[in-house]
Amino acid sequence: MVSQFPSSLYLPFQESSSELAQYVRLFRAFQQAIIKGNLAPGAKLPASRALCAELGISRNTVKTAYEMLHAEGYVETRHGAGSFVATNLPLDTVGQKEDQAQSQTQNPPKLSAMAQTLVGVRKPNQMKKGELLLPAQPCINSFPWSQWQRAVAGAGRQMKYQQNSVMGNNQLREQIASYLRVVRGVKCSADQVMICSGSQQAMFLALKLLVNAGEPVITEDPGYQGIDGAIAAVGATKIPAQVDEQGIQLEDGLEKAPDARVVMLTPSRNHPLGHTLSLDRRLHVLQWAKRTGSWLIEDDYDSEFRFEQQPLTSLQGLGGQDVVIYTGTFSRILHPGIRLGYMVLPELLLEPANRAKTYMEGEHRFFHNLRWRNSWATVILPVMCDGCANSTTNVGKLCTV
Repeated sequence: MVSQFPSSLYLPFQESSSELAQYVRLFRAFQQAIIKGNLAPGAKLPASRALCAELGISRNTVKTAYEMLHAEGYVETRHGAGSFVATNLPLDTVGQKEDQAQSQTQNPPKLSAMAQTLVGVRKPNQMKKGELLLPAQPCINSFPWSQWQRAVAGAGRQMKYQQNSVMGNNQLREQIASYLRVVRGVKCSADQVMICSGSQQAMFLALKLLVNAGEPVITEDPGYQGIDGAIAAVGATKIPAQVDEQGIQLEDGLEKAPDARVVMLTPSRNHPLGHTLSLDRRLHVLQWAKRTGSWLIEDDYDSEFRFEQQPLTSLQGLGGQDVVIYTGTFSRILHPGIRLGYMVLPELLLEPANRAKTYMEGEHRFFHNLRWRNSWATVILPVMCDGCANSTTNVGKLCTV
């Protein structure tokens, strides 16, 4: 009889979201009653006819809920006797009232030291929405939405005809490589370009390939705080090197960590001071990296925004193609919600990076790649290039393509 069960047993069913099917709501009500100990092992469940009459639901709804309980092991059926709460459930999981379970002291799950470290790292750009002059915030109103929508629709139609790789869509990589060779002086082929979800992922992956736990990484001081999480995530030690009007002072970092073999820097424009790394310091840091067998991670931050002269040649393009990992993103000039970044890898790192990214996320998001490949000529270049016929806004003399 249904009357042997307290009415509170069915409250979760009656109070749960109406968006769920009735059989799902009934299943979850019994599931929680069993887990919390409100239904003890061996307790008999009410007959389906009596229960559907009590709750005003169909018998098929009750039967489906009971079948789900049986399939997941919460109940067992006995021929000719009905359904009963399973007797082989762990006693430390069921059989105690909820208030009794809460009164017992339980050990919380343990976090790794890495997780605890990351929790303490400050998030970058913690600012209120709607404020003016936010870093990495382009003019959203000038985004070419109609061209973007056509590119998205085209990508959807082409998905069944295309193949992708962990490095990204081949045609998109060719477009990016061509742009970097012309505008930034980067010496690369499309095979060296890896598509990422942004420069943050690119820097994290680069650090995973280059740095062991506990090893030092020289960074700019002041510098972009977004790299703190990437450095902490690989267990490295951040070594700040002072920045003056000529850019990073490498010797300052080497005095603190003489054994450092990785430097992260923004030669085009330091954040937040805006200083550009001078030519003599560019050549000096390249010579140091080649002489010591070290690596340079070049974040080409804000290189597109040049109002008085052409963009400076990248550090990678000055002869650093064997020691420089070049990273960039389109999120800062297009839309913050558009996660499209890239990394240009030296030949030595191509296979390790390919393997590492495979284990991280498999093939890069296929539709995302196609969408950007289709939007290159109608969305990306018009925004980046001054004087383009399809451009909706003039953001400065960015490039000449």
